[in-house]
Amino acid sequence: MTSTSGLGSYALSPLQWDLLHDLIEVLKLFESLTDLFSKPDVPLIVDVYPLLTKLERSLKALWDDTPPPMSLSGQEIDHEPTDPVFRVAAQASLFMVEKYRPLLNECDYYSISIRTFHVFIG
Repeated sequence: MTSTSGLGSYALSPLQWDLLHDLIEVLKLFESLTDLFSKPDVPLIVDVYPLLTKLERSLKALWDDTPPPMSLSGQEIDHEPTDPVFRVAAQASLFMVEKYRPLLNECDYYSISIRTFHVFIG
């Protein structure tokens, strides 16, 4: 189809297809947080904090090129050696997490509310 339409030069190579499949797996890490922030109501810190922690762990595993524990949605992610482009992106994401994490820890109310919430739900 691409050769007759003149688009053959835009066809993805096997390496590009592999990268695309890897990208889909990496984007799954952000799915739960994206869903949470896409809701019309404001997410509560008690919902956000644990997801950010899991995201941070998964990004560190991606950056270290070690198998992540699971995606944020609880699905296992197949692990193959990570392409350097994803490792660099994970490191950049971790820099952002490290930039904003101290802001969450500055307010004692966040920590108290999260701990209290987890005590009540059990």
